[in-house]
Amino acid sequence: MPANYLSAFDPSPALWQARYGPGVLSMPQEQARIHYITNLQADLNLFFDPFEPQLPENGCFCQQTKDTLIRFQFIRGLQKNGVADAATKASLLIATQRLRQLDKGS
Repeated sequence: MPANYLSAFDPSPALWQARYGPGVLSMPQEQARIHYITNLQADLNLFFDPFEPQLPENGCFCQQTKDTLIRFQFIRGLQKNGVADAATKASLLIATQRLRQLDKGS
């Protein structure tokens, strides 16, 4: 069932903006956003590990990054456009925070 909203536990925009930057991430990007794209790639790798091939964490929003982002959006019931918009960033932050908590508990 597609999610039309996230949950009462949605992170504030300040949390995901600190990790992924303000605005949207998509192809092509200016040099200043490399850090944010690298964080996006790292979190997509964490989300899909060990089921998907890992993205290079190089700060380049390439076709492989876009395709992986679309798969994430599909799984999470988001608009499948390959653009890291506010809903996608919040959903990725929620998913990876939970995975990091599970890693710490083991």
